[in-house]
Order: sequence, then C-alpha cells, then structure tokens
Amino acid sequence: MQSYRQHVNKAQGRDDNLKDKKCGKILTSAYSPLKKLRTETRHIRSYMIAINRMELVSFVSNKINL
Repeated sequence: MQSYRQHVNKAQGRDDNLKDKKCGKILTSAYSPLKKLRTETRHIRSYMIAINRMELVSFVSNKINL
C-alpha cells in the first residue's frame, strides 16, 4: 500500500510539473506577440512625432515666407 501511495504521489507531482510547463509555454507564447506589438507601437509614436515636427517646420516656414 505504501508503494502505491508513493507511486500516486510521484504521478501527481509529474502531472503538476507538466501543468506548470504548459502554463509557462502559454504565457511565453502570449508575451512574445505583446512585446512585438509594444515595440511597433513605440515606432509608430516616433514616426508620428517626426511627422508632426516636419509639419510644424513646414507651417512655420510657409508663414515666414508670406
């Protein structure tokens, strides 16, 4: 009976480890696209700031030339 309980406890431990590994893989697979999206969002913000600056410079230079 003792060895049966030990066997069951080992199996439950392996099952818990497997569940932890699966959860880790799911979290990793969800984190990677999120990280990429954050990077792309930062790039888009940088481009928008650059465009706004160029438009401002163009607007000011047009006003000066008038």
